[in-house]
Amino acid sequence: MTSATPKVLNNINNSQKIGIVTTYGVSLPNASISSEPLFCSVFELNNNPKLMDLSKQVYLAHEAKYNAKGVYIACSEGNTPTGFIYEWAP
Repeated sequence: MTSATPKVLNNINNSQKIGIVTTYGVSLPNASISSEPLFCSVFELNNNPKLMDLSKQVYLAHEAKYNAKGVYIACSEGNTPTGFIYEWAP
């Protein structure tokens, strides 16, 4: 884990600065981050309780939306002739 990781997580989890959003009954920090780098960090970095908690909340929000709407939500990198792009499947 780099020394920047705890700083980034502290900023994301600082609800006094960024606020909290509740979606489908799940509370999340009002921060801009997509799921892929978050979940990739879980697999690539040393176990960090704040990272694990945030990842679990994001997963639970996705699961709650699926349970409510019956539609999967996914974001990932896709391969194109010009390189990688982020793809969303609403």
